[in-house]
Amino acid sequence: MVKYDNPVFEKLQELLSQRQHEKAQKILDTLAAQNLSDKDLIISKLFKCQLLVDKEEFKEGLSLANTIIQEARKSNFVYQQVQCILHLSMIYKHLGKVDEGIKVLEKGIKLLNTLPKNYNTKDLRASLLFNKGLIFIIKSQFDNAFNNFEKSLGLYQELDNKRNINQCLNALGVATVNKGEIERSREYFLPALKISKELGLKRVILSLLNNIGITYTDTGELQKSLDYYLEALPIAEELGLNYSIGNLNNNIGNVLRKQGMLNAALGYYDQSLKAFEELGDKERLAILRGNIGAVNESIGELDLAEEHLQWSYQTHKKLENKRFMINALLDMAMVHRKKGKLNEAYNELKEAQTFCQEIENQILEARVLASLIKLNIEQEEIIKAKNNLQNLRRIKEAKDNAQLDLYYDFSFGLVEKSRRTEKKSGLRFTSIHEELARIVNAQNVFEAIINGEIIEHSVTVDAIYELSELLILELKTLGNEEIINNITKLTERLIAIGEDQNSFVLLARTYLLQSYLALLEPDLKKSKILLAKALKITKDIGYTRLTRVIKGEQKR
Repeated sequence: MVKYDNPVFEKLQELLSQRQHEKAQKILDTLAAQNLSDKDLIISKLFKCQLLVDKEEFKEGLSLANTIIQEARKSNFVYQQVQCILHLSMIYKHLGKVDEGIKVLEKGIKLLNTLPKNYNTKDLRASLLFNKGLIFIIKSQFDNAFNNFEKSLGLYQELDNKRNINQCLNALGVATVNKGEIERSREYFLPALKISKELGLKRVILSLLNNIGITYTDTGELQKSLDYYLEALPIAEELGLNYSIGNLNNNIGNVLRKQGMLNAALGYYDQSLKAFEELGDKERLAILRGNIGAVNESIGELDLAEEHLQWSYQTHKKLENKRFMINALLDMAMVHRKKGKLNEAYNELKEAQTFCQEIENQILEARVLASLIKLNIEQEEIIKAKNNLQNLRRIKEAKDNAQLDLYYDFSFGLVEKSRRTEKKSGLRFTSIHEELARIVNAQNVFEAIINGEIIEHSVTVDAIYELSELLILELKTLGNEEIINNITKLTERLIAIGEDQNSFVLLARTYLLQSYLALLEPDLKKSKILLAKALKITKDIGYTRLTRVIKGEQKR
């Protein structure tokens, strides 16, 4: 907190720290009618700028901040210039002008160094470092962010500023979680939440609840994450923070998407979209449109998905935000895979893998490896799939994370199932025995995923599909009535999910499975009807790769 000689400014500072915006505005209106000195006039404008930033009115805040800096420079009020630079950096952050934000903060640090030694600049210097860390987060420079937050923390500890010490702990947790170090991040978040509740810092409590929720989303503990988001949402609404409301709606949408409630997720994303469009926050809009694109991809609206994902990727690229460029690349690869553009999908996944290694995020790298394994298998590159599986296993064994376990188990099942296509130099009893063992291994893995807790609904659905295919293979060999019943139950479950989610892709794939089953029962007429239904869907949504498969089956 800055010490002011004028008690009116002391009161303004107190009101703004408590987010009593209406009372602060009344004092500012009174000051505007007074004949203030040049310095006091600039200080009053600084409070007005802070009010605009707090109320998330960034465009008006930008105009005022530029005016203040010009006036302060003309009068050689260096300290006030630096104070305004703090506001300006946050405005640039929210408007997506991250390079301008870094430049202006570096200028602020240089200006501080020109002040006489008797000036107490620790608080202002700590704030500049903190804001710099926030912008480095957006640029995916997490080590730089961590270092700036740590320096800021040291200065606030010297000042015994508990409020800002807490804010730094929260920020250190954010930098850590973005590197995929989930458990370590909670070592910062949880103590900070306890202190914030003791001090009654609602805005910090809100931020911490959201961030802790994200950690549980990343570890697949979806109900825990939802509990934290739902605890935070009323606080955001009480404080009138549209940015936080939009952010929480987006995060709740992410949980619902993982639980397979795609229509409900889109509802929350739509609420979030309105908030960020009003704020003009490019970074959050890019994250949100990426999430909407991912849902579009899941339900088979591939062209719409590609449009959202390309916009998201290009926007994050301008912001140098590799963390979310990875997400966009992962989902674009899924779109291109379904469209039959396998080389494009492969290149996108390899680019995403490079970014994961650059930002040292193994959680995201595991997602990339799981997607690469799927693609390797489709291209019948089983050796590459096995190598990627080994890399995935290395990451999984280094961390206690249910989501990583899920990615590995499903990928292991895929590889075991697909290795039956490996060419053999000759047929031996041992090779038949090995093949049967692999099929049983794959079946057991998929059954465990289906019967276990839903961590990521899309993986559960894929496991149902893969198990259905294996049971059809078993049916060809054994012709067992019980197997037919099991396949029928699984495919009926897939149809129900597809209809509930409006997932055209899933419906088309399941009709294809049911057509195989009809042929084995045998029921040629039913099989042809199911193939025709599947073909119509894939043509309508542009699912080129599956269209080719279905046409091949029709010719058989």
